[in-house]
Amino acid sequence: MKSKKIRLFLLVGLAVFAFSVIAFFWDVISEYYKLQAEYPNDIERHRAFGFEAAIMSFIVFPCWGAELSFIRSVYKILKHKPGGYVQICYTISACIAVFMLVFCCLALAGAISFMSENGYNNTAEVLLFTEWPLFILSFILGSISLKRNT
Repeated sequence: MKSKKIRLFLLVGLAVFAFSVIAFFWDVISEYYKLQAEYPNDIERHRAFGFEAAIMSFIVFPCWGAELSFIRSVYKILKHKPGGYVQICYTISACIAVFMLVFCCLALAGAISFMSENGYNNTAEVLLFTEWPLFILSFILGSISLKRNT
């Protein structure tokens, strides 16, 4: 019975991950078609769109990595039932990933805004410089190996 629960968690987690990847590319492609319809010959707007898409992908990649890190950490906890410091590291890894995903979703949805005094929106910079270190930390904590008795 435990094997089915673990497999179900893995399938649901990977389905949510696939949905988030598809949603991102769907949004980028729809924005490109809107830009193409409104400004078909404006090269500067197309270049700016390419730059914005590259920056957004650098913001979204650690979110996807955090999703995968969460799935991997929880899967290892469920399947191998580690003990001691390994379980603590996996749990911290999963918690960091969840908090990072919630923060990213709230910021990208507009619920959290980082406006400066001169009216400049710093949300992209905050996301860019907070997500990568958190993703790396979550990945490292989730990569602690298990001791196996062979």
